[in-house]
Parts: sequence; C-alpha cells; structure tokens
Amino acid sequence: MNAKTIRYYLRNIDGLRQEISDLQADIAEYKAMYVENINVMFDPDPYPRARVPLPVKPDQGEDGLSGSTVSSRKTRHSDYSHVENLVVRRVSFIEKLERELFIKKNLLAAINCVTYYMTPQEKQMFELRYKKHLPWYTIAEKMNYAESYLKERDGWLVKEILSNFKIRIQRAAR
Repeated sequence: MNAKTIRYYLRNIDGLRQEISDLQADIAEYKAMYVENINVMFDPDPYPRARVPLPVKPDQGEDGLSGSTVSSRKTRHSDYSHVENLVVRRVSFIEKLERELFIKKNLLAAINCVTYYMTPQEKQMFELRYKKHLPWYTIAEKMNYAESYLKERDGWLVKEILSNFKIRIQRAAR
C-alpha cells in the first residue's frame, strides 16, 4: 500500500465500499458451492484398472508413466484427481478473495478513523479535493490558504491513513 493507492481510494471511496460488498458476495457464493456441483467432463482416472505391461525394471522412484502408479497386481492407477484439483483451486481462490477483502476493509477503517479526527478546515479541504475533485489552486482560493500548505496537510493526512492501515495489518498478523 502506498500514498498513490490511498489517494485513488480517497477519490473513489464509494467504489471501495462497493468493492468490499462485491468481495463479500463473491466469497459467500464460492463458499456455498459444494464438491458435488463440480462437473467433471472426463474420467478422473485416465488409466482405468486394466492390466498393462510393466516396464522390465523401472528405476528407483520412477513409476512408469507420469502421474500414475503401478500396483503389485500389475495394474496402473492415476494419482491425479481432477475433482481434487478443482476444489484446491476453488479454496485458494477463496483465500485470495478473503485476503483482498481483509486489506480493503482495513483501508476503509483507517480512512474512517483518520477522517473522524480531522479539523473542520481539513474536512473542508478533504471534501473539496476528494469528493468534488477540485484542483489545488481552486481549493486554495476558496479556503484562503496557500496551495503549498494545503498540499502539505494532504500529505500529512495520507501519511496518517497509511500509518493507521499498517498498524491494523500488524495487529492482525499477531
């Protein structure tokens, strides 16, 4: 997370809230799916239990064909499960969504925390810059402050949001 990303989400705070609700809906949808709903369009065992000739003397650790094992009854079985791979991919995707949701929720909480304690002048500057999307020179004219001072205060606010965000992430990591 950096200042540029924080400024992007400050300009699109409603978009951040929408992303959070979309992620929550996606996670709920993926968690509701069951393994029985996975359609496997092909036989999960490409080597059915049929007799196949064994290699004369396979090397140590070599099992004849890639992804298959040879049993003592001279049959070949696949150790690859398509259903299992689909489930593993789904679980890893859910974990990715949960990490993304965690980061975005903490960013929103950090933004809310810092904006709650702003002075009235900072709130006005914040609203003009990030909600009305006005340029700095227009904000400076409206508020009767130097443009450099407003940019400095903005940098300080973004730095505070970043600091608050990092503290939240560190606390959760414990």
